[in-house]
Amino acid sequence: MDTAEITIALGTIVVFGVGAQWLGRRSGIPSIVLLLLAGIIAGPVTGLVDPEALLGDTLDPAITLAVGLLLFDSGLTLRLSEFTRGRAVVSQLVTTGLLITWLVGSVAAYFIFDLSAEVAVLLGAVLVVSGPTVVGPILKAARPERTTGNILEWEGATLDPIGATLGIVVLTAITADPQMPLLGGLGLTLITAVTGIAIGLACAGLLILSIRNFAMPDDLNVPVAFMFAVLAFSVSNVLFAEAGLFATLAMGLALANQEFAYVTRIRRFQAGIGSLVIATLFIVLAATIDLDELRSVLLPSAALLGVLVLVARPLAAFASTIRSGLNTADRGFIASVAPRGIVAASTVSFYAITLAENEMAADEIVPITFAIIIGAGIVYGFGSPAMANLLGVGQGTAKGVAFFTNQDDVHPIANKLADAGVPVLVVDDVQRATLVKADLSYRLLNGDAESEGMAAVLLDNNIGTAVMATGLRARDLVSMSIIATDIGRKNVFFVPRVEKGEETGIEARLRAKTPDKRIAFGPDVTREKLRSAQNGQADLLWLPAGTDGSQAWAGTRPLFIVEADGRCIVANQLAIGKLEAKGSDPQTRVLCLRPRQDGTESAADSADGS
Repeated sequence: MDTAEITIALGTIVVFGVGAQWLGRRSGIPSIVLLLLAGIIAGPVTGLVDPEALLGDTLDPAITLAVGLLLFDSGLTLRLSEFTRGRAVVSQLVTTGLLITWLVGSVAAYFIFDLSAEVAVLLGAVLVVSGPTVVGPILKAARPERTTGNILEWEGATLDPIGATLGIVVLTAITADPQMPLLGGLGLTLITAVTGIAIGLACAGLLILSIRNFAMPDDLNVPVAFMFAVLAFSVSNVLFAEAGLFATLAMGLALANQEFAYVTRIRRFQAGIGSLVIATLFIVLAATIDLDELRSVLLPSAALLGVLVLVARPLAAFASTIRSGLNTADRGFIASVAPRGIVAASTVSFYAITLAENEMAADEIVPITFAIIIGAGIVYGFGSPAMANLLGVGQGTAKGVAFFTNQDDVHPIANKLADAGVPVLVVDDVQRATLVKADLSYRLLNGDAESEGMAAVLLDNNIGTAVMATGLRARDLVSMSIIATDIGRKNVFFVPRVEKGEETGIEARLRAKTPDKRIAFGPDVTREKLRSAQNGQADLLWLPAGTDGSQAWAGTRPLFIVEADGRCIVANQLAIGKLEAKGSDPQTRVLCLRPRQDGTESAADSADGS
């Protein structure tokens, strides 16, 4: 390939990969489906990307390294302190469940396709893996209860290295690899896992010591963490094939679950790197697909997918959750989530090449695997959220609001919203004792946006909107950036300290860079005005929504819109404009702030502070 072709190929991989993820998030279509379709368009359809010509002999090692980095990223998100229930279920899913899926998949592949028994067993092993890259988006869409979601996340992350190692064991067994004649399948699996985990933990320990003892500048924490992850993977994989996957996952888990060094920055930035790696991997892998081979196996692959979805996964899920304490609905949802991911796609090509070198016919396993990945992405991507709603385990659209401020600033507002059925969380790093009551209708938490486990807290409390009102402009903007990674930037707002045009110095420069649509309640509602409902200078009242109802808003400032389905929306200028354009809706209400003319406090308000 010449320089121009290489440049076009690299640009296509990034643009198609990131663009497909972007489109998936905007449209609700499973990202894995769009990524694979984009890769097929980039590769066999247009010829813009030819991975083998682009990367040559480095293709398979580069793909395996990228998978290892994804597992490192996944490990950084798995905290044992946030997973107190369901650990036994995960153990069962990656042992009993894996064996059931392997057995059912192998038998089905043998009878559906013209494969030898050995190759069918290998294909069954390939198809046991799931993976966090495909499970994560499904859980974000379905939003199940946290224990169930954690079970599926941990299963996906741990199945990847176990499944990849299982594939190597089966491949070694059926090809009679002469390099390890004394090692049986179980012994090879054990040595691979132990070697990878030991090296991963060693690298994690070195990184933790380096951060704790300030051995590097803070701005190098992320690059050095990346370096150690690559080091752990490379050393492990040189010793034993697929040991690198255990190493990177173990390293990520160790970093996420230790208390000796601050690694929040690493977790935050690694998530962005992970998205780019996913984009690159899927485009490169899909670009290697032969369309003619894919078309030839579509119908039988659909039959195999049906067996995996309707037989293998339900059997594996229900067998693994016996006496688990989970109710039938949660068990049913676990049975409805089992997409296939990047490890299956990245390993099957290597297996096919090895089988061909040993004169074993296995050309079909590559297109079969990709057909299953695409089909499973469609079935589970659309079906799992629907099943969550059908079974009643999904939380639906996040409806609640979180305030990051002093409790006394928003106590009356939080009470009003909570009494109306809105999930409300107040995160206060002061928690003034005069207002802390045992019978609060909302949840009060001591902490801030950077507190460990805040993402899980937001999920548990069904929070879809956040309002920053500490009065410290720079701190609020940092907090907005942090919380935006969990609930989306468009759902995070802040309350200014002074009105628009009154800022000076650095605050004025920060204000100029912040769009009005990110300011809660409009630029004229300051933190002081928000507090006026607490000190008796203003009333809170519910008013009807829509064009007719807006006439009652004269002299008030709308704060929150509560829609018919219970979702709470910040009533800034953009939201009010959209609300008025829709017309009257008797089931939608608006919480408004109305200043008192005389400044007196009513007896009712003085009694309960709301």
